[in-house]
Order: sequence, then structure tokens, then C-alpha cells
Amino acid sequence: MSKGFEEIKDKNGVLMAIVVYNNFEGEKYNFLTDNDSSLQLGINFYKGGDVVKEHYHNKHERVIDKTQEFALVSKGRVKFTVFSEENEYIKEVELTTGEVILFVSGGHRWDMLEETKIIEIKQGPYVSVKKDKTYFKG
Repeated sequence: MSKGFEEIKDKNGVLMAIVVYNNFEGEKYNFLTDNDSSLQLGINFYKGGDVVKEHYHNKHERVIDKTQEFALVSKGRVKFTVFSEENEYIKEVELTTGEVILFVSGGHRWDMLEETKIIEIKQGPYVSVKKDKTYFKG
């Protein structure tokens, strides 16, 4: 872990997840994902009086072939376990209030260690559990 964030990779160097801890520090704008990532993760620091000018985002057709998932631990404590798509254990991390994880690829498990509130963001539209998820056997 360096600078308050961690990239979790599988044995082949494929990025599985990005974790951002409460001690993250950086410049004004800090994008931790590549420009071609289908879900962008940025941590920005603003001073009092800074303004993000009024704007909107232009229409742009995008092709997304897998769902990425962002989770913010709004309250509580949770252990996230990261797996490859072949159900191989990669790593587990314990996060607390204010910390985030972006699941880029592979699989994952969430174990709540206490009463926990998580804000979750992923691409839509959501079709159904059967079409959108594969559960590991065992």
C-alpha cells in the first residue's frame, strides 16, 4: 500500500480491484483508473471557495462488456475478499467508514464485521441475478 491506495492484482498482473484508504493524499485531481476503464475512479481535493463550473456531459456511445462495482463503506466495517474469475483467492482487505473499493474484474465476497452501510455504484441497466451474476460453487 502506498499513498493511501492499493491496487490488487492477480498472479498474472491483471488488475482486480483498487482500494482507497482514509489516509489517501494527492494532488487536486487524482484518477486511479486508466482512461479506458469503463468506470472511472477519481479522488479530488478542493479548497474552500473552489468551484466546479456548471456543465453537463456530452453524449458519447460506449461499449461496456463487464460490470465494474464501486463500494463506499458509509458506516461500519467490512472484509472484502477478491477472487479471480476461476474462484482463486487473491486477497482480502478490511475497510471501515469512509474507505472505498472498486472491483475492476474477477469476483468478490463481502463479510460484514459489524452493522454496516454501503453505498454501491455499478453500470446498468440491471437485468436479473441469473443474467448478471455467476456464483462460485462450494
